[in-house]
Amino acid sequence: PLVNAVFNVKVGAAGTAAGEGQTRAVFKVLDSVVPVLDADSDVSKAVTGELRQQMTEDMLSEVLGSLQTTMGVTINQTNLRTALGAGPVNDGLN
Repeated sequence: PLVNAVFNVKVGAAGTAAGEGQTRAVFKVLDSVVPVLDADSDVSKAVTGELRQQMTEDMLSEVLGSLQTTMGVTINQTNLRTALGAGPVNDGLN
């Protein structure tokens, strides 16, 4: 709750947030600095790759869910994972 409160207060303004138990944090935001982004750093490349993968999976999930809902399509999860290069699932459901 405190972190959310801090990020929702404008520079120069004060705010409060519930603490643990009966405590309360009172703060004033004095400054805000945007960190420098080094797009060529290993960390940046790793985060970009992870976000790209997650977004791809989310979009595929949405498309497949829509097909299942609107057209009654069923998805063979084992074949789908094999086609996507993830290999078959051995969870006893497929």
